Amino acid sequence: MSLTLHGRPSRRQWVTITAVIAVVIGGFIWAAIASLRWAETHDMVEDPISDRMMDKKSRQLQRVLDGMIARDYKKVADAAGKIETISESMEWFIADKEYDGDRTALRDSLHALQDAAAANSSEAAILSADQLVDSCMRCHDHMATDPARRSR
Repeated sequence: MSLTLHGRPSRRQWVTITAVIAVVIGGFIWAAIASLRWAETHDMVEDPISDRMMDKKSRQLQRVLDGMIARDYKKVADAAGKIETISESMEWFIADKEYDGDRTALRDSLHALQDAAAANSSEAAILSADQLVDSCMRCHDHMATDPARRSR
């Protein structure tokens, strides 16, 4: 591609220059969008294992409620035991010392719920289930305000 004698690009050269600029700008835009999409995806699946484990805990918490409504204390105790097992397998996720109180509150409420279910005590089960939900909410609130975990 050569310039004309007067130093001005020909029409064909302008079209070529414009096309090259459009491709370059389009490439930059595509790269920016691709980077943003990757970042969003990365944040959303930052820890898919813990997300799945939290889903399992939520399903077991629903089983606790279902068991309490039906006064099926075996179901309540079983679900509480499964929540405890899942929580123990997630210790790596919240291994920080600052979460010790949250883990202890969860464990204590699960043990109290299992004891209440073993005694077929509706009142104690209700109180323990309330403490269980409270411990879950406090931990999730704690995580939401922890700058290192805010994206989770």
